[in-house]
Amino acid sequence: MRLRKAADRTVSILGLGLFGVLTGFSLFLTSRFALSYEEIPRTTGDIFPLVLLICGCLTFVMYRISEWMLREEERQERRVRILAGAVFCYALLLGVWWVGAADVVPAGDQASICTAAEQFRNGNFEMLTIDSYEKYLYIYPHQVGLTAVMEVVFRLFGDGNYMAFERLFARLKDLNCLCAALTLYFGYRVTRCLTGEKRAWIYELFLSAACFPLLFYTTFVYGEMLSIMLSMLTIWLFLEYRKREQAWWMIGCAFSCAAACLVRNNCLILLIALVLVLLVTARGERKWKLLLSVLLLAAVYLGAKNAVQTMYEQRSGVELNAGAPKLLWVAMGMQKGEGAPGWSNGYILHNYWGASDFDNEAAQAMAVQDIKNSAKEFL
Repeated sequence: MRLRKAADRTVSILGLGLFGVLTGFSLFLTSRFALSYEEIPRTTGDIFPLVLLICGCLTFVMYRISEWMLREEERQERRVRILAGAVFCYALLLGVWWVGAADVVPAGDQASICTAAEQFRNGNFEMLTIDSYEKYLYIYPHQVGLTAVMEVVFRLFGDGNYMAFERLFARLKDLNCLCAALTLYFGYRVTRCLTGEKRAWIYELFLSAACFPLLFYTTFVYGEMLSIMLSMLTIWLFLEYRKREQAWWMIGCAFSCAAACLVRNNCLILLIALVLVLLVTARGERKWKLLLSVLLLAAVYLGAKNAVQTMYEQRSGVELNAGAPKLLWVAMGMQKGEGAPGWSNGYILHNYWGASDFDNEAAQAMAVQDIKNSAKEFL
């Protein structure tokens, strides 16, 4: 129990500290981007009294609405469910409208993955090789999972011409809209698992509906929306498993977590977090059967990863390259560039494709040296 309490306190302190700092900065500062392809954030100051006034007014309105919704106990549950449905529909419709109004075309990494998915659908696997023009999946083989998802969409809706490619990209953005709406719904389900206080459910629904960056992100087809939705689903299923101790909740959790990790490697953070929670809980509560859940999470993820890799290797006859060393991302994240500190600056391509000529050991040695050089600036 001591270990569990220490873990709870650590997570609470770190979480409150991190989000407290972010909230504080957001009251005073705003990052803006130019209405062009330039991906350089410009930080500007806000009018703090005005921001505080608007937040106060909206909080009061939210409080008054929650008071009305909780007025009659026999109608509380029905009203909350109606609000949850309304938030889901609002997110879906706003996302679809935004996708149509923005009229965004694929660019950068998302264009490369869409192109690879279209080529794979037509039996062309050159993107996996060093001989291709972009060498995209040769350098970034961890994107194969996301490419597989897009290939499935392309197979369902494509007919092999350029106009179809444009429509397929539109379908991917529509999928993002559905993912955004489901993310808000699963967030509501997570809140219900964490507390029985209906006022907290109502506040969560209103605040998540006001998370406009999530909805505006629907035009970006790069796996973020799908992985965020799957991650939120994973958390909900995990909490239900801990609450009900029924195996099928954990099985669903393992598969949704594996899918999230295949789409975006960043979700490995969630996988590691679930494993740590299970280990601490097993130790603190003497429930050693929870170790089976750890094995299930690892087995499903590794099995799914190997299955996707094997499928493409058998279809293409090409052995997937190890790709750029992960230390390159760490080195890049510690650098200053034209954008914000740690912003993508072409370092990985310059190092792996250029300076090291696809030599993993040489690229890793350069990354270690650059990390040391950046660390010196912090000391």
